[in-house]
Amino acid sequence: MLIKLREKAGLTTNALADGANVDQKYLWNLEHGIKRNPGRDLLINLGRTLVSFSKAFTEEDVDRMLAAANHPPTPLPDPTPRPEYLTRGIR
Repeated sequence: MLIKLREKAGLTTNALADGANVDQKYLWNLEHGIKRNPGRDLLINLGRTLVSFSKAFTEEDVDRMLAAANHPPTPLPDPTPRPEYLTRGIR
């Protein structure tokens, strides 16, 4: 699955590894099933790298990647605006 997603984004293994700050050999092992059960944070990193490099790749693809590894989806941004007194001074 990861190879197809990477190719859909038009990236090489090396480019994806660099963008997601992961070892290229480890990524290759994940793509070829030698390593299994990647952590959620790693998958989010890989997914967001794919999203940033390709309009063909979406947050829904990231969630499908997470689901394939039995991880919960990425949280949606909270659409509720915060009153100013709650956010004042937060940077």
